[in-house]
Amino acid sequence: MNELLTAALDYARRGLAVLPLQPHGKAPCGHLVPHGVKNATTDPATIRDWWQRERRANIGLRTGRGLAVLDVDPRHGGDRALSAHLRTRGVRLAPTAEVATGGGGSHYYFAAPEHLRSARLPGGGLELKADGGYVVAPPSIHPTGQRYTWQNARDLKHLEPSRLPHWLSELAAPTTPTPAARGRALRHEDPLREIPAAEYVLALTGRTANRAGYVRCPLHKAGQERTPSLRLYDDAGWYCYGCHTGGDIFTLAALLRGLRPPLRGTDFLTVQAALREHFGPPPTTRASRAPQTAKSGA
Repeated sequence: MNELLTAALDYARRGLAVLPLQPHGKAPCGHLVPHGVKNATTDPATIRDWWQRERRANIGLRTGRGLAVLDVDPRHGGDRALSAHLRTRGVRLAPTAEVATGGGGSHYYFAAPEHLRSARLPGGGLELKADGGYVVAPPSIHPTGQRYTWQNARDLKHLEPSRLPHWLSELAAPTTPTPAARGRALRHEDPLREIPAAEYVLALTGRTANRAGYVRCPLHKAGQERTPSLRLYDDAGWYCYGCHTGGDIFTLAALLRGLRPPLRGTDFLTVQAALREHFGPPPTTRASRAPQTAKSGA
């Protein structure tokens, strides 16, 4: 079978939507996907039809919906810009799934919040691909004639991205928030988001994490997967490596109710009310209602 078709079908089985790109190029095949990344799909029949009609098409992976990819282009100073950001913050880039592009650059895959948008980052040569974006995936061929390749076989086999560092999320955020962004920020400050992931996942699904911090995901395979694929994180977030979905307490509660994040308006208020009814007073209120210790000598 055509190796590009085989790879595209493999990505689709992992829950990653694909689209055909121009052979040896990065632009969508307009005659197959007239609406570009909006036509990306995980449907095997559609994917087979695309690659039967254009056998040499490169593979595009839709980003967003829990997946973000940091695109580092050294031809425009991306390697220097990334080094400067890391040096300024005194941090290292977390080990994660990585692709070497045929043009000498790198793609770093991360689990990210649902609502994160694609953005060019300060310094030049850096772009975070998220909602509304896509990246070229292995074994596609770069215009230089070189292949896109996973940096190690484990990345291709497991495709387990690390959680997006907070500083990268901040860089991608607009400097002047729009009204919608301000609304998202206010919703993000809800004290319910401070509840540890292990606590709210147990409460909402009845599932306890194993020693490695994983639980069986309730969102795919009718909740009956054999190997736990939903990872719980210390920052009260979660990410499923089976269905490539992640987020926080609101995201999980919404998906369990059949709602599609990001939540807005009435949907957000409905989920918020249900969570407050389920968990009682928010953490800050709970603390203020804690019994007072009697003063010595009273």
